Amino acid sequence: MQNVSTLNNQNGNGHGTLDLDALTEVSTAAVAVQPDKEDRGAPASKRGERGDSSQPPLSRDPRDVEMIYKLTWLATLLALFLFATIGAAFYLFHRDPDLIVIDNTTGQRLVLNNREVGTTPNVRIGKDRLTDNDKRYVASEFVKAVYNINPVTREADLARAMEMMLPSRAEQFSDWLKQQGVLRRERQEGYQATWTPQVVEVDPRDPLAVRIIGEQQLTKFPNGVMQRENVQYNLIVRLKPDRAKRDPRNLNSGFIVVEYTGDTVKPAS
Repeated sequence: MQNVSTLNNQNGNGHGTLDLDALTEVSTAAVAVQPDKEDRGAPASKRGERGDSSQPPLSRDPRDVEMIYKLTWLATLLALFLFATIGAAFYLFHRDPDLIVIDNTTGQRLVLNNREVGTTPNVRIGKDRLTDNDKRYVASEFVKAVYNINPVTREADLARAMEMMLPSRAEQFSDWLKQQGVLRRERQEGYQATWTPQVVEVDPRDPLAVRIIGEQQLTKFPNGVMQRENVQYNLIVRLKPDRAKRDPRNLNSGFIVVEYTGDTVKPAS
């Protein structure tokens, strides 16, 4: 490299001075010519291809993308499995317990885990079905609650009868009792009555109708004078399957009372 330092003049002490402008030009040229330390050992083609390192990469490694997809599917499957587990636990917690029936007379298991495994002479196991016996039972109890009069339990008996009815029919029956003043008259005259069923059968023409014939033996005290009356009634109680199935409100019969009608077979005596 050419030496550009020149001696401009000599002072009285014999010391030389450098031209500052020339020195500045030389330093600038040296910096421009000197390569970067990182590029000294790399070929010129590599140094030109590197570009600006501050810019983000324009593509990803295909293996990274594949791994991300796999992890996403795995997380989705784990979430679905978690929801399925929670649903199964909720179902098992709220389902009815398994039924196990053992005949105490023989010790034999008749039902195990809701499956019939045997019978005995004393017990017969089968699927729950609503039968004519259920119809006759709920109809008989309904009529008894209406026509059997006990002054102490009269209001509770009528409330139980209305509970066995459709809500709309029970409301109509309650309004009729108030309009006719039935309870007030029974209290004033001291009604007492017993109900004796004589015929309880399912109507062969209507499987949801129960025909009941019975006698009411009534004792009352109008104006303080005791009177006795025996009245025979022919009643039709119409039923329908209850949505609640077997429930305490329908006496576990599975049927609910829609309406009842009837007339007097034998007049009061």
